[in-house]
Amino acid sequence: MKNIILLDLTTNNNHESIKNRAIGASEYQAYNLIEKLSKNYKIICYNHNKDFINIDNIQYKSFQNDLINDSIDINTTIIIQRMLPNINGKIYNKIKNNKIILWIHDLVEKYVFMFDYNEKERNYYNDNNLLKNEVLKEFYENKNINFVFVSKFIKEKFKNYFINNNFNIEESRLNVIYNILYEEEYINIKNQDIPVNKNYITYASAWQKGIGSVIKVFKYAKKNDNNLKLVLLSPGYDWDNWTSYVNELKDKYGEDVIIHGPVNKEEYSKIVKSSLLVLSTTFEETFGCVFAESYYLGTPVIADYRSGAVKEIIDNNYIVNFDDKKETLKKIMEIKNNRENIKINLNNKFMLKENLNMWINLII
Repeated sequence: MKNIILLDLTTNNNHESIKNRAIGASEYQAYNLIEKLSKNYKIICYNHNKDFINIDNIQYKSFQNDLINDSIDINTTIIIQRMLPNINGKIYNKIKNNKIILWIHDLVEKYVFMFDYNEKERNYYNDNNLLKNEVLKEFYENKNINFVFVSKFIKEKFKNYFINNNFNIEESRLNVIYNILYEEEYINIKNQDIPVNKNYITYASAWQKGIGSVIKVFKYAKKNDNNLKLVLLSPGYDWDNWTSYVNELKDKYGEDVIIHGPVNKEEYSKIVKSSLLVLSTTFEETFGCVFAESYYLGTPVIADYRSGAVKEIIDNNYIVNFDDKKETLKKIMEIKNNRENIKINLNNKFMLKENLNMWINLII
């Protein structure tokens, strides 16, 4: 049985802890994936977990305490979640000759390359030429590194970033595998006959992605249809930063804004399925799991033209310019007046079977 390592420098999760709760998309995707892969592969996950634990067929260890001392077979494939370890550090130099799959969830910004570097090193690599000639060069020259992007949108961003730095990474190393819609957490609600409240406009992404643009859309729409209400959820990871803003919204809008915050997957699914529609913000999404989940549950999405990879998920007839309030309102009312006749389905390219096969073919 082939060995696979998941290296996650960012969290201490496991495939049980991410179930049925509000959580960031990258964590949810990573730990669901290794659970599925563990049916056919031996999995070791090195993350911020301090103690060795074994759950099902997956071992969880500390990357800080265990990885350097453990023996790693050269034939082991290593999936790295989000950020490559410091190229000058012990971890990277131990694994750099293995097949590496770097799973890109983030926008292409300097902090992504500098995540595992100390302050002194970050200051050193603040010089773009040094970053280019040492760090980016290693990304390009180590042909053991393959890249998985969660959308075509972020693949092109990443590819062009390197081209602009004079590194043309081979197309064969650049792979798009969409975030997977794991049906088991949504199918029960999908199959229930839940009435749609045609006045409920829902926003369920992280508030740091631009809650203000959603409030502006709602404020204008409310002036034209006083029955509309804004329903607000959160994936949880930024929720503690918005306490004062929550109180501000309650004071300003009263019962016209319904604030749930983080909820479990079942409650989340009920809210989305019963909504008139779901909104994006103007943020450049590298994927947008909320919108794939909304489509799976049969709920329309209205997105802004700046919302990145969302265009790969939803009907592009519902992509507008949020700055054009009349255009946005027109789409809202179009959905409200025809909601029962609008049939929403998620494309199979976002489902488990197709994407799991792509992962397996890449791992081999």
